[in-house]
Amino acid sequence: MRCPVCGSRNVTKLKTGSYKCNDCGFVFYPDRDAIIDLRDLVEGDELSEEEKEVIGERIKEASAELSKSLYGADMLNVFDKNTSLDEIAAKYGEEEYLYGVFIDFTGDIEGTLLLIIPEKNIGDIVSKYSGGVIESLKKLSIDSFNAFVEKLSWNASAKNVDIAYDTMNALVSYLTSEIGKDKELLVLNYQFILGSRRYGELLFLPSKNSIKLLRRFL
Repeated sequence: MRCPVCGSRNVTKLKTGSYKCNDCGFVFYPDRDAIIDLRDLVEGDELSEEEKEVIGERIKEASAELSKSLYGADMLNVFDKNTSLDEIAAKYGEEEYLYGVFIDFTGDIEGTLLLIIPEKNIGDIVSKYSGGVIESLKKLSIDSFNAFVEKLSWNASAKNVDIAYDTMNALVSYLTSEIGKDKELLVLNYQFILGSRRYGELLFLPSKNSIKLLRRFL
């Protein structure tokens, strides 16, 4: 399939049977004159599975930059668009403590990035900054976030950074009771892995009113 406007073959089939060019954004039917189907542009707050895949792969590229800035090494970034919060929590022991870095942001897209960093890996990060763990995490989270949105070409800025130190079950409870009130809880999960060691992961949580806007960046 080729886009009739720019000629790109990087196209995605949408739920209405039309196709969207991921390079120029044009929506078209392959068996008609090139037209825009308004249903694809305005209908529904939910992302389709195809749309989740496309936006997820774009964020995966940006998360690779983020993990590199966190650890200074090339990580294997594993992306799963269908991972539930319960499945993420099950990866960790009930007594295993983690740092949860909640980065609330606003701009083109609003929402929260949640960085999960196991306590055993925190020394790799603190060594890059002078100061204590919390101060180092806040500095690094802002640096990482700026690199993340630059890679995505989003106009967004961090408005608040909160640090939690607890078990994964406690962090998930916080997510569902607090963030879940105004976030879609679209779980786009990216694991940072080097060799056989899991260094942490990233959760992308857009606000409910940003779901439609995400389509602009597909």
